[in-house]
Amino acid sequence: QQFGVQRVASLEANLRELLSVLPQENLDKLSVLANFVSPTIFQHIEDSTDYDAAMEILESLFIKPKNEIFARHVLATRRQQPSETLDEYLQALKTLSKDCNFKNVTAALYCEESIRDAFITGLQSSHC
Repeated sequence: QQFGVQRVASLEANLRELLSVLPQENLDKLSVLANFVSPTIFQHIEDSTDYDAAMEILESLFIKPKNEIFARHVLATRRQQPSETLDEYLQALKTLSKDCNFKNVTAALYCEESIRDAFITGLQSSHC
């Protein structure tokens, strides 16, 4: 299933564009969506009763959750590029942090997560 995040985002953007030019009175967005996807994809949404429910199904099928541990590793190991300003570097770090699933935690849990992140960042062996 190569549909992926970009394809779902592209599908949503194309649908928004199409829906914006269609007459809005009595517009059946679910029917528009059904005619916009392949028969294979349609099988997943054919029992949906409304557009939002169908889009939720497509997103749950094709948009995989971010790997929080990998995202934190990428954030922890990101270095400023030679041509990057401080503002650009800070913005890049903020963008990367969005996939890290940060939340309020206890000090003990924060300590465990920090140890895990440091462990992963410091790994050098490919042996288990």
